[in-house]
Amino acid sequence: LMRAVALVLVLVVAWYSLAQNIHLANSFIDIEFTLENSYGVVGITNLLTNKNYLYLNDNGASSLWKIYFTDQKGSTFNVENTISTSANITHQFYTFPNGTSTLVLEWKNITVGQYANAADVIANISIPGNDSSTPSASYWRIGVYPRSPDVSIWQVYYPSISNLYNVTGNLLQTSVYGQIAAATNSFSSVWPQGGTLSMQFLSYLPDNTQGLYIATHDPTGYLKGFAYSYSKTYSSLVITQYPENMSVAEYPYSSPYDVVIQPFVGDWWDSTQIYRDWVLNNAVWCQSGDLRNRSNFPSWVENIGVWLNPGFQENYINGDPQVVLPRLISFYNYFRIPMAVHWYQYYTEPYNCNDPEYPPKQGFAEAIYYLHSNFPEIKVMPYINGRIFDQNSPLWFPLNASNYATKVSAARIGATTLQYNIEGYSGQLFSVMCPATSFWQKTIANISLNLLTEYDVDGVYVDQVGARAPQLCFDPTHGHPLGGGHHWVTGSRAMLSQCLENVVNKLLTTENAAEHIIDLVGGLLAWNIYGSGYVGAYPAVYGGWANIFGVQFSVADINSAQSFAAKLGQVGSWDGSNKWSC
Repeated sequence: LMRAVALVLVLVVAWYSLAQNIHLANSFIDIEFTLENSYGVVGITNLLTNKNYLYLNDNGASSLWKIYFTDQKGSTFNVENTISTSANITHQFYTFPNGTSTLVLEWKNITVGQYANAADVIANISIPGNDSSTPSASYWRIGVYPRSPDVSIWQVYYPSISNLYNVTGNLLQTSVYGQIAAATNSFSSVWPQGGTLSMQFLSYLPDNTQGLYIATHDPTGYLKGFAYSYSKTYSSLVITQYPENMSVAEYPYSSPYDVVIQPFVGDWWDSTQIYRDWVLNNAVWCQSGDLRNRSNFPSWVENIGVWLNPGFQENYINGDPQVVLPRLISFYNYFRIPMAVHWYQYYTEPYNCNDPEYPPKQGFAEAIYYLHSNFPEIKVMPYINGRIFDQNSPLWFPLNASNYATKVSAARIGATTLQYNIEGYSGQLFSVMCPATSFWQKTIANISLNLLTEYDVDGVYVDQVGARAPQLCFDPTHGHPLGGGHHWVTGSRAMLSQCLENVVNKLLTTENAAEHIIDLVGGLLAWNIYGSGYVGAYPAVYGGWANIFGVQFSVADINSAQSFAAKLGQVGSWDGSNKWSC
């Protein structure tokens, strides 16, 4: 009898039903779904504060998932749980010995456009027991299983929460360092990148005492998107998942990571510590330990007092060794502190033209030798770009570079014509290269190693690798899944790991506060992080694990004591190295 009573108590805590709604709950979190809208989520309540972050009675706006299908003709179909009336819909609760409770929701024989019985969907939502170290967390996964050779999954939106309470409050967006923005501002970005979504979480903050943490706890690096959309009645929050083999008929998708939704008590800082506790112990980019345990973080980096960057967006001559060398020496003789030069336009090609060709100008090798011999406290780090190839470069055709460029597909099954992903800079057109190819990995590694060994520079800056988001690639000859997946991260990591092969006491850096490569670089150039609402979310997560350097200083900043002091104070309090002067 006692055993039976104990079982009943567990079931009551784990789930219950009221009227047309069902609940998944413990003593810390209560998640409510409505049967009227095919299990649309209508409540996420922090039971410690009795705060529900969703509208309770707006069932017409509730949702849970949306799926974007396509067919061979190029027709596209948006299917969502609230309109899947053709499906056979069921739910089941499970409780496990460790205290975890899981709600399994199933939609079978879903009609997709004109295709009957075309797909099944299974959504799982789990919460831990009260004794867990994270009892207020919930974990969301989804599986989509096409049953028809006529359809393919293109994108999966899950969870798709369309009724977020938004009368007051802010949103912590993990843009570079992190930024607090009013909840009336919509936000959308993809990960991985170091710009508008430097970490794979955000937090909704109705006030300064509590909030809702939304994250993807993905330790490998799958492409994904975060979108928050504001309206006057209610706001929506959607995680976009990009399946592997997006253009392949009947190819199934099962979430390879948890989406975590967790109410918390505190402010934006407390949400960063939820992510820090998970990421440092699980992500592949944290497996090498903190900066003190990594061989690719030379000791001299910590002593740099100022970074200088001659040639950046200036006219061609300002990167010439004959111009840069006397400037460096004059600057050093005045300040007498260790410094580093982030050297642009040391090469003969115009800036943003003919990449990845960087033949050094006459006198560059002699300048490096002179500095090392006479001014060992001045370190040199030249620029290269690790992501793009100028299609008008003389190397484009001889190297068959087009074979290794990313190529995008129309939204259809088995598209036969693929297009280059083209980006424009300084009036030139570039192909975004696929980092999953050994060709591009070796190209960037060879350029880096040539500078580090033949010219004996102290480091190499590999532009855009950390800053820019991935491009979908559908080239079947590259050996990676078509479209979505983690091959962009895996390939970029393989490329960067080769850039310092068999060299010691050298520095590799990239642009902006990306997280997925922090163990492979010794510096992240977060140069454009000043402005209204910025907070130190990134160093709150990665303090001691990632080295951020640089703030852009203009002549106007130097002439304004207030601006100069504000930028120095900001970067200093956020664990960044001083200055990066234009």
